[in-house]
Amino acid sequence: MDRISQRRSVVGVFLAASFLLIGCSIDMPGSSERADLGRRHHDHSAQPQSSPPVEAKMKEPVPVVTGEHPRLYFTDAEIPHIKAAMQRDAGLNHQFDELRHQGEAMLIAPPAEYVRDTEKALIQSRLVLSRVSTLAGLYRLTGEERFAERARTEMFAAAKFPDWHPDDFLPDAELINALSVGYDWLYRYLRIEDRKIIADAIMKKGLQPAEAAYKHNGDWTRTESNHNIVGNGGVAIGAIALGEENEKLSRDLIANSRKSLPTALDQYEPDGAWPEGPIYWDYATRYATYYMASLDSGLGTDFDISRWPGFAATGAFRIYSTGPTKKTFNFGDAEETVHPAPFMYWLALQFKKPIYAAHEQYIEPNETTMFGLVWRARLGEIESFESAARKLPLNAMFRGSELAFLRSDWTPDATYVGFKGGTNRGTHRHLDLGSFVLDALGERWALDLGPDDYGLPGYNGSDKRWTYYRCETVGHNTLTINRENQNTDGDANLVGFHSDPNRSYAVVDLTNAYPKAHSVLRGIELLNGRDVEIVDEIDLGSSERITWNFHTKAKIRTEGATATLEQNGKRLRMQILSPIDAAFEVESAEAPSPQKPNTGVSNLTIRLPKAVSKTHIVVLISPEGEEHQVARADVRENTREKTPKGDALKDWIDAGRIRR
Repeated sequence: MDRISQRRSVVGVFLAASFLLIGCSIDMPGSSERADLGRRHHDHSAQPQSSPPVEAKMKEPVPVVTGEHPRLYFTDAEIPHIKAAMQRDAGLNHQFDELRHQGEAMLIAPPAEYVRDTEKALIQSRLVLSRVSTLAGLYRLTGEERFAERARTEMFAAAKFPDWHPDDFLPDAELINALSVGYDWLYRYLRIEDRKIIADAIMKKGLQPAEAAYKHNGDWTRTESNHNIVGNGGVAIGAIALGEENEKLSRDLIANSRKSLPTALDQYEPDGAWPEGPIYWDYATRYATYYMASLDSGLGTDFDISRWPGFAATGAFRIYSTGPTKKTFNFGDAEETVHPAPFMYWLALQFKKPIYAAHEQYIEPNETTMFGLVWRARLGEIESFESAARKLPLNAMFRGSELAFLRSDWTPDATYVGFKGGTNRGTHRHLDLGSFVLDALGERWALDLGPDDYGLPGYNGSDKRWTYYRCETVGHNTLTINRENQNTDGDANLVGFHSDPNRSYAVVDLTNAYPKAHSVLRGIELLNGRDVEIVDEIDLGSSERITWNFHTKAKIRTEGATATLEQNGKRLRMQILSPIDAAFEVESAEAPSPQKPNTGVSNLTIRLPKAVSKTHIVVLISPEGEEHQVARADVRENTREKTPKGDALKDWIDAGRIRR
């Protein structure tokens, strides 16, 4: 059966979650039956109305590539507008100056070199793309031939590589993109013999291996991962650049990319998140925008691929997965650093979501790419994120990837929780269902350690992966039973979500994650716009050792059921409210060589004093400051002689049942 015909029927639900928020349009991820819709109305602009038209459009014949070069991303007709925008917009002009500064440095740098190692080859291929797009773009905007000549040198060096790593194809896709951009943008500058050298390299080292991969169902053409979108994106860009060189092959490649792409696009459904984590969301979405933007500029249509359910909302995932500390909820193989994502400007344009551009400007006002410069120039004035964020809901959930985000406000000192369910299956996953990160007072208190070295034995594609601290369950802020890992094929759905100014929460059903469990539920609640309560209800059917884990770089002082965390002059107080006989303990999170050592990280644990078959763990976390006092009376007065009122997760679920 065709992959498109197997798609889930979620468009109607997706549309129901799309809102216009006081003049700032953004897709609101997820929905609960008690969501407050009083001040919102549905915004159907730029949204898929039904799946059949999208599917039908994607099956239309590929038109012949026509039109003069340059035709990738932007034409020469747009250059006067870009220059005028830079004169009007000091921020845009500053970004251009930064790109020019980078270009000046590129002029004297040696060309990228061929390496056999695939990971290192990917770094080199991205370097080629950065250089060629920056230098060729500077030539187009300034007319200075020194930039064009250095781009030509870079392309010639890459064209001479013995291969572009077609088996892995990520370096291949990046180099196809790089040389296609250079070929197209510098078409009239290059001599005929120059064009032939570059076009032959794109064809023989990029497009012909892609043709073989489609014919023989190569791994990257079938995977659900970012690899699929990057590969298909590179192929389509090359096919458009060389449309006249081999018309039939170019059209066939674009058609094949359309057939392959839905396997990965499905991962955005229904609310726009990406299950491989924020770093690979960046990679997948970057190439999805390259793909769609190049089709639109080169063919005049993206075949409605941009209308794929969930994709219009994916910029919201970027916004909500970034904490007030400007660190990501870095689940999976992701670092916590937030990197620039200039394609957010394209998403803002495509889906009429100016908040996407406002957020990108907030995250990185100076650094961009040549593509980002062009897309931002089309936008006009961008509202500050501080102003635009006032119109955003504070809390959000993303079905499919099963993620929830809670925050007290949009200021840098806000209390923030990123909380995950999802699945342990798939690329770049960790055994981390139920894990979370916590920001407050401008600091990250509960952290995710991120990826380990990809070169570790068995790190990818082997059960050895689950012996490494950063990938196994004990290395995350979740529960362990007998210190064992979660099921490697475990799933955990969001089953409750509620949002209002005084009390917001999410509940994840972790039962399937633990082999010995009858029922495991975890709820995380944001109280009074400041405090966080974590509730675990566990029923195992037999007596087992249960451990609660919380990784932090803060200094920790424990006193029985109370722990005080300190970092950078800030304090966080943690209290075990249930069970009455539980206490905090501090463990080292160090990992043996050759793993990354996790220097400075401690694991604050709760180990129950004896094996139990059934228990209820409740932890209250309170950021401390002169202005702050815990507001909820039943928490403040609790003597740990009984379970606090309102902590039965069944009640949470009933009050915030999630629509599917």
